[in-house]
Amino acid sequence: MTPDQNPFAVSGWYVDRLEATAFLDEVRPRFHSLREIVATHSGVVEICESWSIPRPANEPLVDDLDLQTTEGCEITELAKISPSTWRVTVSLGRELAARERHRLGFSVTLPSRAFVRPINGFVPVRRTRSFRSEVHHGPHAGLTRAWRIDGVPPMAVDDDVPLGEQFDLRDGAPLVAEWNTVRRGLAYGIGWSW
Repeated sequence: MTPDQNPFAVSGWYVDRLEATAFLDEVRPRFHSLREIVATHSGVVEICESWSIPRPANEPLVDDLDLQTTEGCEITELAKISPSTWRVTVSLGRELAARERHRLGFSVTLPSRAFVRPINGFVPVRRTRSFRSEVHHGPHAGLTRAWRIDGVPPMAVDDDVPLGEQFDLRDGAPLVAEWNTVRRGLAYGIGWSW
């Protein structure tokens, strides 16, 4: 535990690999994530993460987060900490030993496309070794262009301009990008325009 007991900064584990998949081709957009964590100390029994859903213009705030666990954990607390962000505490179901690996899966479904920020990515605040982003868009999702986001300042992703290599959307195949090294505080992922 960290001396200040901040749940987002608790020591004892890091993310070896994060895989994030966006399903924009469904009636209600869905985002799935799979984390493989590694315990750095014995005794890790729960972890804390955050999830954010931006408030779109002319839409009400989301009151409840439609978040489900899909693998390796159970939600013990889901607390709204700001108008658009929730703190999620999950139990791992058992105590991890030092250097033990554990997989955690989550799936969040959004009310409509209006609630989707046009990025499937993340900004690591905790040690994270690798990241994979995948976007299923299909012919009716309405993407006009898409691009890689390769370790840029987080505010740059809000500019709605290509920040890296652009994807060819013509065949409708899932878009995939991968990073074997990511750095804290920089944004990685796939961005797009509708």
